Amino acid sequence: MDMDPQTLRLALFAIGIIIVVVVLFIGGSDKRRQKNIKRRLEKKQYDAAGNTAVDIAAEEDSDGDADEVGMQQELEALKGMGAMIAADKQDGNPEQELEEELQISELTTSGLKAEKSGQEKAEIKTTEEKPTVKGPRPDMVVTLYLQSLGKKRVHGTALLEATVKTGLVYGKMKLFHRVPEGSTQSLFSLANGLKPGTFDPTAWNLFETPMLTLFFSLPAPFEGLATFESMLATANRLADLLDLAILDNKQMPLNRERIAEIREELRSYDRKHLK
Repeated sequence: MDMDPQTLRLALFAIGIIIVVVVLFIGGSDKRRQKNIKRRLEKKQYDAAGNTAVDIAAEEDSDGDADEVGMQQELEALKGMGAMIAADKQDGNPEQELEEELQISELTTSGLKAEKSGQEKAEIKTTEEKPTVKGPRPDMVVTLYLQSLGKKRVHGTALLEATVKTGLVYGKMKLFHRVPEGSTQSLFSLANGLKPGTFDPTAWNLFETPMLTLFFSLPAPFEGLATFESMLATANRLADLLDLAILDNKQMPLNRERIAEIREELRSYDRKHLK
């Protein structure tokens, strides 16, 4: 049977309304289902953190008991890890360790600058959350970066040889340190320029990085200017051994003018803080 144009338009309009209603109904059901799933996941995560005694088994199927046992095991493992971390912190100077953690986080570069010739960038993402470490902040952090030239990289075995020749010792915080003879405190430290800034002692043959970071913080048991002179000498030696360029704290080439500025800043600091 033929329909006149007016009737056809009304029929199509009615079909369109039905389709919209169906889509909205299905979408609402999906949203409710997603909310329920999200709520159940949040309850599981909250329970695994040990913050409440939510009974997941009452809402789950027959596998609930097994899940609860697994969560209990995770809680026990977390407690054990917490005890190990606490014991490790007690072995050293807590304030110094807090400062070092903050420095490593801040000194790992947020991206290496490419050369004008189109050399490869070694980019580091900065979307990671900064550690919420509570403790005293240093007055000053003196930093020198050592950057590979071109597409070259510093390899683990070459780095180990260079640290031996420059008197750096691998140790605390998984970094290299210059420790004066007769002292237990680090004069300055060498970190990986890529986050998290540490070195893995079990994989030197696989390690490579485009940048290294030398740094120390003030106040310290040593004079700032003398420490900088020692660190600068080490930077020059490492640059020769590993074919690296030395950059200042702003990742600009370290020239005589910038060295003079740093020395003057440290002289001023030493005069104010050393008796």
